[in-house]
Amino acid sequence: MKEDGRVIRISRKVLNENVGLFAKCTGTIMNLNVENIVPDYDKNTDLDYSNIKSVGAIVGLLENGTIINCNASGSMYLLGENTGGIVGKTVGNVEITNCINNQKTLNEIVSSKNIGGIVGYVQDKALINKCKNTSE
Repeated sequence: MKEDGRVIRISRKVLNENVGLFAKCTGTIMNLNVENIVPDYDKNTDLDYSNIKSVGAIVGLLENGTIINCNASGSMYLLGENTGGIVGKTVGNVEITNCINNQKTLNEIVSSKNIGGIVGYVQDKALINKCKNTSE
């Protein structure tokens, strides 16, 4: 299946350990643009934010995977232990190439320990090539 130029809107209320368009990925993601993927933080809600570990607009946890030509825009809260504009946390051998993070970081830091424009936390080995962070 090939999709080109199609807009898909996703709205979520469920928060798992890993948060992103894809909670966890072990494969390849290419040519993807996302906007406002990370859920809003509302301290007056009954949602439980305490179990969130890794947050990224494209992938919460990238394990032995590849991301190529992907962009994230809009805004995001800093939720979870590891927060990155594209990927929250990487594990194993990972490659991220030609990606742009252009998200506005909203002021309230909820619980992040590791924060990065492209990746929040690299556990093992990551090649990050030709990526740009233009976020505020």
